[in-house]
Amino acid sequence: MDLQVVQIRKRSEVIVEENKTVISELQTVKNNLFDLNERHLDLQMRTVRDNLIFDGIPEAQEEDIEAVLKEFIHTVMGIEEGIQFHRVHRLGRKIPNKHRPIIAKFVLFKERERVRREAPATLVGKPFGVNEQYPKAINDRRKLLYPHYKQAKRQNRKAVMVADKLFVDNVRVYRSDPLPDDRLVPNRNHYAPAIPMESAPSSKYRSTLRLNVTLPSASNPELRVANTKTRITIESKTPDV
Repeated sequence: MDLQVVQIRKRSEVIVEENKTVISELQTVKNNLFDLNERHLDLQMRTVRDNLIFDGIPEAQEEDIEAVLKEFIHTVMGIEEGIQFHRVHRLGRKIPNKHRPIIAKFVLFKERERVRREAPATLVGKPFGVNEQYPKAINDRRKLLYPHYKQAKRQNRKAVMVADKLFVDNVRVYRSDPLPDDRLVPNRNHYAPAIPMESAPSSKYRSTLRLNVTLPSASNPELRVANTKTRITIESKTPDV
């Protein structure tokens, strides 16, 4: 009887150690998935870095959208140099009595930057807007940080938001939970999370990671179940232009 107890205890210790190994491996997979998702987001960001979104430009029944945008940049924004585009189109389905935004992919990044930088001054008080394009996951992070950006501005502090990163007084702010007006402080433990994997949009881009995990059998600790496959699929949509 004592021998059986000793054997059971040893087997239990083996199971505990194997479970620790499995947990460690799964944590590694989780970290790798996060890194893979961040790299994919970076790739998405690069595909739209030359794009700008123009809001408020009236939409006609039949229109040459590129010509409309060039006329807007020339007459409303006062930029006389000829701007070149790879592609220009309106976003979404046409809705009666509404003007869809225009998205434009610039040929030259420096021309895109000039239009973006001059927009605040040239469009102040006008019903138009010019914004950078970001993937949905980045926009979700920006929404979490935007209240803190506005809060810092109310405090007359230097606040700059670059993509999904917020800097206040040249210090990066990581918090994503609401803060009182007098407690806006950096905190690396509350980084704005990425878009949840289960709510990622469908895509033609797909990355699959397979992990072979060896687990102990529940009925027999000495019997090992090999080649148990865990398949994890990441899906995300690269914005079109």
